[in-house]
Amino acid sequence: MKQGSTLLKVVSIIMIVYGIILAVFGLLSTVGGGAMIGADVETDVTAAGAGLAIIGIAFIFSGVLEAVIGFIGLKASKEQGEHKAAFAIGVIGVVFSAITLIQSFGGDGASIGSSLVGLILPVLYLVGVYQTRQGA
Repeated sequence: MKQGSTLLKVVSIIMIVYGIILAVFGLLSTVGGGAMIGADVETDVTAAGAGLAIIGIAFIFSGVLEAVIGFIGLKASKEQGEHKAAFAIGVIGVVFSAITLIQSFGGDGASIGSSLVGLILPVLYLVGVYQTRQGA
């Protein structure tokens, strides 16, 4: 059994941790939004609570997806092979991150910087999968 990619292993662990943190923040946001909706206050607060709950649900979904991608990469990092699922997910991640970066050019410098940083992790993931496929 040949060794897989250390880069893929490290990036996958980072993605798993990030996914768990994102899901926890999403859960807190959803609970907080639900509490705002349930409070007998102004309509503006209820609307803000609904928005917060929806964003929280999106964070939960994103966090779980990020963790699943990390687990697939972690499994692939253990030995050489084609690892088609990890490669496909890596390509999809790079494409979506690139689209996000392109869309951020209409915003401020912070959103561009954030999108650029958001592109680094999927690129490193894909490089790690490539190294594992090559037997590095």
